[in-house]
Amino acid sequence: MVELFDAAKALAVYTPAKIEKVLVVSSSGGMGVQITDALNAAGLSVPELPKDVQEELRRRLLPIAVVANPVDLTGAAWMNISAPRWRWGLDTPTPPWWPP
Repeated sequence: MVELFDAAKALAVYTPAKIEKVLVVSSSGGMGVQITDALNAAGLSVPELPKDVQEELRRRLLPIAVVANPVDLTGAAWMNISAPRWRWGLDTPTPPWWPP
């Protein structure tokens, strides 16, 4: 019930953002695909990440990670990669917070 109250409060206080592109990051490939399918069904785009971003992710993640979008961390979710760090998402090739 607390979660429902929090969700209702957020919907009442914040104006919904108009978004077109979504970056999906999961620790399970199957769940990432299901989320992508649901987003596409809702009319949202889940475009492939730019090649330079994919290359950077390949250098940073486990070799078996999928880096196109949806990004599948494949068990690497323990790595120091948190949601706020993904905000650069689809527009910034090299985020300013990314360590050298």
